Amino acid sequence: MKNNSDIKFDIEHLKRYTNTKDLLDCGIGVEREGLRVTAEGSLALTPHPKAFGNKLKNPLITTDFSESQIEIVTPIMSGPRAAYQELSGLCDIVNYTIPDNEFFWPQSIPGIVPNENKIPIAQYEGGAEAQKAMDYRQALVKKYGAKKQLISGIHFNFSFSKDMIQKLYSHLGDGGSLKDFSDTLYLKVIRNYLRTRWLIIYLTGCSMAAHNSFLKDQDIRMELSDGHNGHYTLNGVSLRNSSMGYKNPVPLFPRYDSVKHFVQDVQGFVDNGKLSEPKELYTQIRLKPKNVHHLLDSLRNDGIQYVEIRTMDLNPFDACGISETDLSFMRVYMIYLLIKAENPYKNWQEEGLVNEDKTASNAFDTQMTLTKNGEEIQLREWGLEILNEMDQMDDDLKLGQHAMIMEMKERVLHFQKTYARQMAGLIHQSGYLEVQMSLARQYKMQSIERMNKKWNPEIKKMVAAALSERDR
Repeated sequence: MKNNSDIKFDIEHLKRYTNTKDLLDCGIGVEREGLRVTAEGSLALTPHPKAFGNKLKNPLITTDFSESQIEIVTPIMSGPRAAYQELSGLCDIVNYTIPDNEFFWPQSIPGIVPNENKIPIAQYEGGAEAQKAMDYRQALVKKYGAKKQLISGIHFNFSFSKDMIQKLYSHLGDGGSLKDFSDTLYLKVIRNYLRTRWLIIYLTGCSMAAHNSFLKDQDIRMELSDGHNGHYTLNGVSLRNSSMGYKNPVPLFPRYDSVKHFVQDVQGFVDNGKLSEPKELYTQIRLKPKNVHHLLDSLRNDGIQYVEIRTMDLNPFDACGISETDLSFMRVYMIYLLIKAENPYKNWQEEGLVNEDKTASNAFDTQMTLTKNGEEIQLREWGLEILNEMDQMDDDLKLGQHAMIMEMKERVLHFQKTYARQMAGLIHQSGYLEVQMSLARQYKMQSIERMNKKWNPEIKKMVAAALSERDR
């Protein structure tokens, strides 16, 4: 069998052994975190709505850290449009079902938050499993504080089609197992993503403001006041992805050359007390196993099933928290990461982390430079290089995604077109709370109108049951 480093995935292999359908017919799922808030923008301190049932058993609508923090999880869908439509339907259900005086906060950074000890931690029912979930959250509060746990985002789950992997394996596998071949494929994507995740922060970041109640007692500084009770910055795109966001206290760099080495390293972090358990490793991209309850053993035995990207902020300009265009971009980006040649530069993980923080904190500072394989480079230059390569790949593989890639180039060429700069303009005019609440009210009204006008029998049945439970 070939060693991992000997298997080359490049555009010629994709052209020769796959077709457009193989490449685009991928699995996509979305997890959207979001806070319930009052009409004033304060964190809602009410329990998670009973209408959504047992949090440990509802696969679609549950909680994350807090009782006030809803997590929507779509099934794995075939392509970005289907995933977006599923997410849209679930967001409508949430908006329709939560109390009339509560709203689904559209921003990654919270609105008005109470003192740490008033933030309601998620409560679970179900014996030992429920107690373990609550104990884990209590430990996180002691280690990171409760306010940062409220920071919300989008998780993008992605898998290549089994047909595509099988076709490549038939020609490139050289007698090794399909599992090991698939792992090698995903590990290359993961390594290249960690090298270039700064671009996703730039393109999708929109957490560059906060309410003073969140900033209080936090090591966070924003230079501009919104004239009310908030602050914002014109340099950064994503507080959530900066060093001031929610991250492991000490940078951790497991090996990504094999699943075996990754598992060994993460177990070592747990054994030496750097992590309480494997899922506390807050990387920008995760290797996802078949059995989430036995993460490391399942990765070792069953291999990587899909990858979970955790970089994207909530997009307040979309009712779903992420646009269909951005989902489409991420699909093509995954293909690009598979064929992109890797540089042997040894400190790529450390460099990737530095570029992540620089972009999150200072993306719009024209004097700021990133580091590519040990050498300085302008953000715009590197971003255009990647997007031009993607555009050439799109043409070679006949993917039909040129217009979408051009939209991303516009964001790189003109930073005023980024979500962060558009949001900064609105906050300057109206204030942080008012902008977010205006959007939240608008999205709730739209959800109610859609739910009243056209809903399929399955949704109608679910909502009827939910409202009946809510009104008891």
